[in-house]
Amino acid sequence: MREIALFVEDSAHQEVIGALVQRLADEYSIDVRFNWRSAVRGHGRVVRELRDYLLRGQGGPLPDLEALT
Repeated sequence: MREIALFVEDSAHQEVIGALVQRLADEYSIDVRFNWRSAVRGHGRVVRELRDYLLRGQGGPLPDLEALT
């Protein structure tokens, strides 16, 4: 099973992005578990939270990324 950390601004983003990722996972027969991260107050806050998550590791495994641009 793959754990996917997803950073979103609100519940609408969580619903849409979660459904999209789940659909792709189902099509490729991949079991996924979501690790939701929420950052309100806009795009800048989400980017800052992602950077902090990657730098600190947040006590868990780092995201499974091929490249981060």
